[in-house]
Amino acid sequence: MSVRRRWDWFNGRHAACAASALLISLLSGMASADDPLVIVNGVTLTGEETARIERMISARLVAGRYWYDRMAGLWGYEGGPTAGFAIAGLDLGGKLRADASRGGTGVFFNERELHPVEVQYLRTLGPVLPGRYWLNAAGYVGYTGQTMAFAHLPSLHAMRYGSNASTTPGGAYIANGGGCMYISAKSSSGVGTWGASTC
Repeated sequence: MSVRRRWDWFNGRHAACAASALLISLLSGMASADDPLVIVNGVTLTGEETARIERMISARLVAGRYWYDRMAGLWGYEGGPTAGFAIAGLDLGGKLRADASRGGTGVFFNERELHPVEVQYLRTLGPVLPGRYWLNAAGYVGYTGQTMAFAHLPSLHAMRYGSNASTTPGGAYIANGGGCMYISAKSSSGVGTWGASTC
């Protein structure tokens, strides 16, 4: 999977649709209820936790060691860059560790030091300075300790790789470019932000 595709953010309008589109990415990022080797942020999932996630996505999960960023909804293989994204805010695993991706880049998103592949992609969108930043599920980025965002990654991606963008009457931001469609919106319930990828 290309670096660009790993970082394409999408947000949809219905929780059911979003859970199906987003959490399906967890199929390659979590575990089976019968397998004790499912580890998320250093904590082995219990059978109950695994069953709860499997009910949400209506599919079995794959065993392995993974990191999960609750604030952004991103996840990846332990020691690697972002591999996909899911619903933010899941009560899953332990605390996200700074060395979850073994980054070595000096660039931190939500306390995780980014992998060189992620920084390489971000540099295609603009300058990237070492530092600590927050990233939310809608793709907004700000300095840690400050509430105001200074960048919106989906918009930067759309500008860099070309797109046609518009905002719906309901407030959803929709753009397409680079062979992908980008949608950013809150869920129909008004709680949370959702996403799915057409890439």
